[in-house]
Amino acid sequence: MPTGELGRIATNINSMSTLLTLNSINQKLSVTMERITTGQKVNRAADDPAAFALGKKQTIKIAFEQAAQNNIREAYSMLQVAESQQGRVQDLLLDVAADLQRAMSSTIGSTERDVINTKLQQYLSEIKDIATTTKFNGVKLLSAASINFVIQVGETGKDVLTAVISGVGLSSLGLHNISATTRSAASAALSAITKALSALTIRRENIGARMSRLSQKLESLSIDILNTQSARSLYLDADLAQEEVNLVKYQILQSATLAMLSQANMAPQSLLQLLPR
Repeated sequence: MPTGELGRIATNINSMSTLLTLNSINQKLSVTMERITTGQKVNRAADDPAAFALGKKQTIKIAFEQAAQNNIREAYSMLQVAESQQGRVQDLLLDVAADLQRAMSSTIGSTERDVINTKLQQYLSEIKDIATTTKFNGVKLLSAASINFVIQVGETGKDVLTAVISGVGLSSLGLHNISATTRSAASAALSAITKALSALTIRRENIGARMSRLSQKLESLSIDILNTQSARSLYLDADLAQEEVNLVKYQILQSATLAMLSQANMAPQSLLQLLPR
């Protein structure tokens, strides 16, 4: 810092130098107070261009991964809906299968067999309704033979998982035009239902496996988001303990510099004693 000679009063170098120091301290104090207020070490690109760029890159990555998590949660819910309705169909078929075994026996008459057939047809109608009315976000899940869903789980178009949902329509399950009006018809119906039950078990297993994969992917993304947030914090977040130390330091320096500025402004006045009275 330059110093001025006391005898030169036209330009008060000491006062100007002290004022320059005070301005610098005030600027640093302002930055420190802003960091404490926002909790951010970098509040604008000018504060640290490199850290700002790296931090924003991490922020974008986190946003993409959080969006992927939402996609996975939605897909999981969709598969859950489909699997539960497939399970409902399986329960209906299991229930009526026991009745078909009775219908295959000669120990019951046509009247009892007609009752079993009525129940069978009602159950088939319910299965048909399940196939046509099961939806997720307006999309029918079980009406077609199978539907392939693409789930975006990352930043690029290659970061996808697929899920196949098989339908429960009567044709898809091989249950079209079955009845229990005769022993032979009941036997054919039971054979068809047994095959449908096996097919439903496999379809539910496939959905369950895909749901498990989605759960693992969701956990992996959660871990990656946590690590990315930690990295971003190093670039952008303020160390409040250190900033509190800086705040006290700059406040002390500000007070001291203000006192010195006052002294520097008053120093030339001592020359007045040299003037004749």
